[in-house]
Amino acid sequence: MLEALRDEGQGALRDVEAAGTQAGLTVVTEIAEGNPHEEIMTYVSEHGIDMVIVGTHGRTGIDRVVMGSVGERVVRRSPVPVLTVRGEERD
Repeated sequence: MLEALRDEGQGALRDVEAAGTQAGLTVVTEIAEGNPHEEIMTYVSEHGIDMVIVGTHGRTGIDRVVMGSVGERVVRRSPVPVLTVRGEERD
């Protein structure tokens, strides 16, 4: 299961890197294991990041309460500006 998740993550990162590179941006990607918002904050502080862009699922109500929100935690705890981008809606 963990290997499948890593593979999925690598595929997603390749897509993001390709889109960013095509737009003329320098893109750096990394996969970390642990509590997502804590890993993001650690990366920000260790690498001198000046802005975080995080995708959101747009969950509301009980889904948000039960699942939590990585994006929300990053926004609340980040020492740098955070841009949230809502992903495509899925059934």
